[in-house]
Amino acid sequence: MVKIKNYLKFVQSHLMFVLLLSIIIGGIMAISIYYFYNPTHDVYQITFKASSLDSDKIVTEDYIISIKDKIEGERIQGYNEETQKYPYSSFDYVDTRAVAKGSSIEKKDDLFVLRIEKRQFNSWQQARRFMKRMITDSSENPIYILRNGEEVTSDNSKVLEESIVVNIGSQKEYVFFLYGMAIGFGVSLIILLILHIVYKEALIDTLPYDNERIFKTPFHLNYFKASVKELKSLRNCVTIAILFALQLCAKFIPLPSGFGNLGLGIGYLVFSIISMLYGPIAGITIGFCSDIIGYIVKPDGVFFLGYTLSAMLSGLIYALCLYRTRVSFMKCLFARIFVNLFVNTVLGTLWWWIINDYSFSFSWYLLTMELPKNLVYLLPQSALMYFVIKSLSKPLLRAQLIDEEIALNIRII
Repeated sequence: MVKIKNYLKFVQSHLMFVLLLSIIIGGIMAISIYYFYNPTHDVYQITFKASSLDSDKIVTEDYIISIKDKIEGERIQGYNEETQKYPYSSFDYVDTRAVAKGSSIEKKDDLFVLRIEKRQFNSWQQARRFMKRMITDSSENPIYILRNGEEVTSDNSKVLEESIVVNIGSQKEYVFFLYGMAIGFGVSLIILLILHIVYKEALIDTLPYDNERIFKTPFHLNYFKASVKELKSLRNCVTIAILFALQLCAKFIPLPSGFGNLGLGIGYLVFSIISMLYGPIAGITIGFCSDIIGYIVKPDGVFFLGYTLSAMLSGLIYALCLYRTRVSFMKCLFARIFVNLFVNTVLGTLWWWIINDYSFSFSWYLLTMELPKNLVYLLPQSALMYFVIKSLSKPLLRAQLIDEEIALNIRII
């Protein structure tokens, strides 16, 4: 009979596996909803009344091309020289053939319903502008029907729920991510239960923890006190300075990843080693300095403090996963999951969205640009980090930069 206490201890010692499987299953479900379900079911819809309407003409490609040209011409004419801004974002990206193919219009009694696939536009505001223009250019004085049945002739709502545009058929990706995490949590507990029964004895960490040299958890006051003490040593500060210089050099030397033009940066390897050796305070400090000095040395795009915050969070995450604890491939992978999926994908998209004056869709950029790239990077970066730390463990031990118990116990799980 399995003893509950031993099983719970076994689960606690393999918590990384539980969280990893939960995140993977949640991510798979969210991506499946975004790429396979929503593209064919997610539709913008406007219901309206019109005294006369040529419904066959309104969804043809020639008509849609003329609407696009008119809107773009008005946008260019509305350029403000004082603010150096256009009145709204460009529609140049619109694929008129795809819009025509993904459009339909249906007559219900005295009402017309115009539908266009959501993926053809970056935001619902752009879809509304385009669809309203399709309607007004083909009919006289149309009357729009809101969700509550109210009739309006114009609409400038800033909230989708109150707009004449209705979003139908879509599912929220984050909801399915949470569902997937719950399923992954249950599956991982079942897997660990089977392993616990088969192997009889729980495979619990044998590494000694004394909350001074090696910490079982980073959520301990002495953990951060130890990190502060690291910066009081002149020897440590000199070593950090040398590694920081190496990190800046490595930052500009990407390795070919085999995925088109996506180069695999190696600056994070030095960054993770600094955080592993000297803790969260050093990791946060180096993250701040690397972003500021890196931009000064080689400016790339717009400087934004959000990216500085992301670099500081990355240093903190590396330290929480690697500093004064048992190092494993699972912890390297877990660190990269947080950095790639939270810092790079979610926060990176948020900073890009703010820099671009909220004129593009947050979810579009996150799910089509940042998420695929960081998923491609995830396993190669994690494996590379693990092998570098594993190969450097004995040299670091000889230099007395790492504890012997940690250096000799770097494993896969």
